[in-house]
Amino acid sequence: MKYFLLAMLSIGFILSGCVQVTQDGKPIKATPSNKSVHLELNKALTSFKGEYAQLKYEETNKIISEIFQGNIDTIKSVLEEPNKYEPPVLFAYADQVFLAGQPEVAMFWYYTAQLRARSDANKSLDSSVQEGVTNLSNKYGNAIGQYALANLDKLQNVMVKVIEWDESSTREYDPKWVAILGQEAKFSNKIRFRSESEYKKINDSVREGWKLGFKNAIYQLRKEQAERMLEE
Repeated sequence: MKYFLLAMLSIGFILSGCVQVTQDGKPIKATPSNKSVHLELNKALTSFKGEYAQLKYEETNKIISEIFQGNIDTIKSVLEEPNKYEPPVLFAYADQVFLAGQPEVAMFWYYTAQLRARSDANKSLDSSVQEGVTNLSNKYGNAIGQYALANLDKLQNVMVKVIEWDESSTREYDPKWVAILGQEAKFSNKIRFRSESEYKKINDSVREGWKLGFKNAIYQLRKEQAERMLEE
């Protein structure tokens, strides 16, 4: 129930808000805000201690950088084996897909990344990780979130696919990546995390929370949309 409630709370952030080339092959530069995300990850790398220092953030950071640089091999690898990659990689991929003019594909990967990041946060015993995930999502999702709010039918279809895909897929990355987003990463040597035996239960509960929370959110958004039309 605890994980379910956390998932319900996170649905409010779903509606706030991959390729480095356009559909005709023109290069796209990374946006300043997301360059900032990349620099923050770089900065964090220099201060990890103990178990935090064992996380594969150098590799993750390199992949994110290559996505922004338009490295075709890296982009292809993420597309072909998305379950291998931590949510920050999927966020970066979604951001570049959106810039490349494929908003629905971008929505799918953005909300997949958000769903997985939130369920990973629910496995952490450092409560400040939740805020870290929210901040990470917001840095990548502003434009995607605005598009989603303006296209509720498309958003609804995408969210169904996200939940179904995640439920049928096996995550192959270490969910402890999320520990870096918490305050304890700044001073602790040990990552406080739930037992691996609880992971499936948490993932299932978060998905259920999203289903219900998203259903309620869509209902409210459509209601407000209808009221605005009547006023006009």
